[in-house]
Amino acid sequence: MDAILTKLIDQSPMAAALLILVIIFMRFISKERDRNERIETRAQESITNMGQECHAFQREMVAKADASHTKVSAALDRNTEAYARTSEVLDGVETLLRNKK
Repeated sequence: MDAILTKLIDQSPMAAALLILVIIFMRFISKERDRNERIETRAQESITNMGQECHAFQREMVAKADASHTKVSAALDRNTEAYARTSEVLDGVETLLRNKK
């Protein structure tokens, strides 16, 4: 390769200069493509990480909502039982008051 370049430089300095510029330009394009691929890879990794964090947060919120729903359901069940007992007592008191008349 060196012999070819030396011969080219001797025969046509302008062609040699053009060849050197083409080589430099091709190297630049190659490095630019590699840099763009790395940027794209990092961007995809960032998007993937954000998606994973978002899904983890959503799963956590669903678990908390399920726990809250369970607690609220239990509280409603206890209130319903208390209401039923209170109704029974009031009905009994009402019956006693009617019977005393």
